[in-house]
Amino acid sequence: MDKDRNKTGGRRRGTPNKRTRAVIDLLKERFPEYHPVVAMAEIANDESHSVELRLQAHKEVAHYVAPTRKAVEITAEQAVSMSISEKPMTVGEWESKHGKGR
Repeated sequence: MDKDRNKTGGRRRGTPNKRTRAVIDLLKERFPEYHPVVAMAEIANDESHSVELRLQAHKEVAHYVAPTRKAVEITAEQAVSMSISEKPMTVGEWESKHGKGR
């Protein structure tokens, strides 16, 4: 690296090292159709496996197909109440709860 911390020489970022490349090549040679995520998805959907194993496989596959959610902290100076409903409020329901003209 130069004094500005820029990478000079060596592998490009994201390029597997020799050991990783060797493992990948060996897997492709011995099991040409193998893909670990697909294998986990097959386990997750195979009812002959225990529920615990299937659940763990679903969790692992989920990392590859859905973003990881993070908790969000909400703070307020005064108490806040919220309710979530499948059916939205009508205008009349809103006005009776919160007052007209808000």
